[in-house]
Amino acid sequence: RPVLRRPIGLVRLRGRRLSPAAARMVEMLREEMAALPG
Repeated sequence: RPVLRRPIGLVRLRGRRLSPAAARMVEMLREEMAALPG
């Protein structure tokens, strides 16, 4: 997976312990951001 492009929310949540549901939301957000042009 590309690590260069990260959602801003993921940067904020980094270092915190995420629940499975929250981690799943972050993964979905990352996929949506990766699908956007630019």
